[in-house]
Amino acid sequence: MSQYGQPVITQAYYLNPWAPLPPGWGKNGIDVLVNKPVGGINLVLAGRLRQDAVTLIVVVGLVPTEILIAPTAPLSTLLAYAVDVQWVTQGTDPNSITWNDPSAIATTPILTDNAQLVSAVIAPGTLSFALNYSTTSLAPVGANVTVFDQNGISAGFVRVHGNTGSLAFTPVNTSTYTLYVQPVIPVAGTPLGAFQPPFTMGPIGPGVTLPALAPVIGLIDYDKTTLRVSWGMPTAWTGAAPTSGVLQVLAGTVVIAEAVVSANVGSLDIPLNAAQSNISVRVRATFGNLVGPFSTAVSPWLAGVHPITTATDPISAKATLAWPATTGATGYVLSFSDGRPNATTTTASYPLSAALAANTALQVAVRATFTTSTLTTNGPFGPWTAIPASLPTVIGADYNGSQISATWSPVGDASGYIISVIAAGATTITAQHTVTGTATHAVFPVSLSDLSKTYSVTVQAIDNNGAGLAAAGLPIYQPAFGISNTAPSVAPPYVFPAATIARTAQSIILYLPNLALPGQTIAAITQGAFMLAPNTDSATKAALPYTLTLEATSEAWVFSSGSQPLPSIRPTLQTHYIAFLKAAETAKASPWGIWMLQQAIARFMPQTFAETLYYAYGLNLGAGPGTGTIDLRSGMILRVDFANYAYVWTSVQNNWLNGFVGSNRTDFEVGDFYNHDGNWTQGVDAFIAQLVSAGVMSVPAPPYTPSTPQQAGVADAGDLFYSSFPKPFYRLFFPANLLDPSGVGSTTTSSNFTLVSAATYTDLTTATTTPSLTSLVAFFRGRAVVTACIRITVNGNDVVVPIGTTLGNVLDRYAARPPATALQVNGLVWERALGSALVVYGSGAPAANAIDLASRYRIRLDWNTLPVYASPIDATTLPLLHGDRLSFTAP
Repeated sequence: MSQYGQPVITQAYYLNPWAPLPPGWGKNGIDVLVNKPVGGINLVLAGRLRQDAVTLIVVVGLVPTEILIAPTAPLSTLLAYAVDVQWVTQGTDPNSITWNDPSAIATTPILTDNAQLVSAVIAPGTLSFALNYSTTSLAPVGANVTVFDQNGISAGFVRVHGNTGSLAFTPVNTSTYTLYVQPVIPVAGTPLGAFQPPFTMGPIGPGVTLPALAPVIGLIDYDKTTLRVSWGMPTAWTGAAPTSGVLQVLAGTVVIAEAVVSANVGSLDIPLNAAQSNISVRVRATFGNLVGPFSTAVSPWLAGVHPITTATDPISAKATLAWPATTGATGYVLSFSDGRPNATTTTASYPLSAALAANTALQVAVRATFTTSTLTTNGPFGPWTAIPASLPTVIGADYNGSQISATWSPVGDASGYIISVIAAGATTITAQHTVTGTATHAVFPVSLSDLSKTYSVTVQAIDNNGAGLAAAGLPIYQPAFGISNTAPSVAPPYVFPAATIARTAQSIILYLPNLALPGQTIAAITQGAFMLAPNTDSATKAALPYTLTLEATSEAWVFSSGSQPLPSIRPTLQTHYIAFLKAAETAKASPWGIWMLQQAIARFMPQTFAETLYYAYGLNLGAGPGTGTIDLRSGMILRVDFANYAYVWTSVQNNWLNGFVGSNRTDFEVGDFYNHDGNWTQGVDAFIAQLVSAGVMSVPAPPYTPSTPQQAGVADAGDLFYSSFPKPFYRLFFPANLLDPSGVGSTTTSSNFTLVSAATYTDLTTATTTPSLTSLVAFFRGRAVVTACIRITVNGNDVVVPIGTTLGNVLDRYAARPPATALQVNGLVWERALGSALVVYGSGAPAANAIDLASRYRIRLDWNTLPVYASPIDATTLPLLHGDRLSFTAP
């Protein structure tokens, strides 16, 4: 029995003498702690390091409770070592100590090999790990696991038994942490021993830097199926790059998908049934066997942007795409189906930089993006949406002074249409009207403040995705004939060419063909409002060598004198007209040229209602009985009502039963032809004209006595081709009194409807009904009544009406005459032919050497409200001209 007793080992450890000291450790080598001896004086602790039975080192300590044995080299990890300790008196020679008294000696095995860290996983508040030992034969084996921060301060410690364990650990993002593992076994450890103190501890392995900092997610991208995530370590991380990562998708707190992905990017499908859940994503970095903490969970954006609507500018034809703003979105990405690069915008709209071609099959999809200083989140693209590119065609457009009407071709999938009114050269829309449904016609009120501009109407189809391309614009106004709305106390009613929507006076330039006799040239002529001059426009003067100008400031546009109206046939203008035609004839204008001038003036000069018949047909009601005349011009119809004579009884009373009885009506077309000399002339039967001109037939002249004056009448139009009677000009004289139907007729020319022919217009102006060698006349025998007529068209059907028939007279036939009051008149289109001249207003020349025979001007009875002069006299009292076309139209 030892006189000092047996020490009880309370702790032992071995630190590699060559290894750097871990934080908190001050000694290398083998350190053994024992209890304090009871009794004895000057006792110290002695210790022996042995390998099996071979003593390696004996050391006498300085205190009774601790001994430090410092090998000069690391102990072999392949050999078994132990340390024996006992108390000796201070100053004992180490070599004199005996180690064979079991009652005086305490022994502990020495661990020389490190424990290995197999893996470590950092979770919120916890560090879990797995260990491996090479000293499993010394079971029960365990380990001390310690974590130090960058300042050597312990951030966590645990002693575990076995290969796995965990410790409480809450890292701070600004710190770097190192983990140390030290194997431990009980001092009295045996294969069947319990894992309990005292312990002997082996060497502390190299510190392992923990990936204690959570990665930072920088991008989340969702494509309706798959989440794509990229991340990186925070800037405070100075360690190696991760070798992989763990990506998790959570629905609430439940992990619904997980994948091990590459170092800093990865993707993961989201289960379809989770798309509406509270989805979030997180990632943790893996460094070989070390797994860092999860990043902060971030919610992806799962909703695509929808719906996308299109608004196409009808002026630029460029579309602007728009969609509902996504709350919190900092931008949007647009993808196009034609493969063009994606576009980005920070607002909930995007203007296309170029106009789409008609019927382009282009689709677009939009995703929302959310960007902060550290994170970009991309939502999925919404469904593909077609950009409307259907193109209607504007079929008709019109403005009536207060309303615009438009008609267009239908677009199959349209749910409505936008009608826009645009001024030429404008960058903004003047007016706009929307039609819902499938209607292809609209009428809507518009107030145009600037009538100096030219306006057009365009139409866009609307479908579920918005408004598409605008149709090519159609002008809302075409040159037309306007009807005055001036009180008769100021000016007589008149009709005028309204070239522009402003309906103001403009210079009228009529481009005319060669009016001169063969080999002749007409010099410039001016008579009052009428200005005839050679055409100086190089592009048109070959085909149209003359111009007739009626200036905007001329008397042709004047209908009042001071505050008083001029007569219904303006005398000064009439005088200048006659003088102008005579001057043109003197200047070598041909008869055909005179006829062309008459027609051009009749069609385009501003005229009172009464003047339309004078300038178109020479209707002159004179100054009293027997002075009325009308000229026959090509395009007219000479209607003759013949009468048979009925002889019934010879008694005085019953003589009243005798007399003329109406029998038949004959219409003779007035047209032109070329006589046997090849000269242009006019006549009333084209077939007979051909026979006479060819010289295959002659017509005898009726006998006459100039002194009476009397002449035999003719029976038919063919008789009007007697020698020398066919001439370029004709005038029909009206008798002062219609012959008594109970009489027997008269051979006096002035008592009949007498036709006079003239070789020149000048001669026509002085012609009389007295027959002579130089004044050839003709009348239809019996009690023939002659009516000058014209042909018009009503709803596509030719109708012959007497000259002087007004619009109102024709509308009365159909019970469609509007009341003489200020109402808007709709449903009637009145068109007037333009003759053979090419017209330009203001200045300039025709655009091309071409004439459109179908071109007509509308007479705008529908402009604002019906002009009423003195009820029941209104605009419907305007007489018709040959070629006028009336059409009843649906609104």
